Amino acid sequence: LDRDAVARAIATARPAVVHHCAGVAQSGGAASRIAPTLEVNVRGTAHLLAAIERHAPDARVIVASSALVYRPSPDRLVETSPIEPAGPYAVSKLAQDSLARNAALAGYPLRALVALRVLSKLEPKLSVLLTESAKLYARESYRGGQGARRTLPSLD
Repeated sequence: LDRDAVARAIATARPAVVHHCAGVAQSGGAASRIAPTLEVNVRGTAHLLAAIERHAPDARVIVASSALVYRPSPDRLVETSPIEPAGPYAVSKLAQDSLARNAALAGYPLRALVALRVLSKLEPKLSVLLTESAKLYARESYRGGQGARRTLPSLD
């Protein structure tokens, strides 16, 4: 959560691609740790995006969000499913997701920003999802895509 340390790390590394997976993970105790969950996941993301904007503006950024931002449903979740986070972790991931989206919409020099809303029920298939996401992202990056939307194949 040290803004200056994050800025120094990005300035030193000058990454071309950033996969932002850092943060407080979901756990049964998240409700008793509301402040640290929000501070790490939201403020940490804000510090990272600001450092990338300043020191690595051409970097492509992937933010690991969560499908927990959606209202629980027995139906298949899609990107347009209703948003209704339940609990501090889900709220922090929605805030993180929103920071990334707002940075992209605000015209920051970030070339591409993607938020992946990962489903925990996909864990056995997660490597397939991430591999397909990485391939898609690499193709769009190579083509110079500016945040083009594509749908990944179903993992059912």
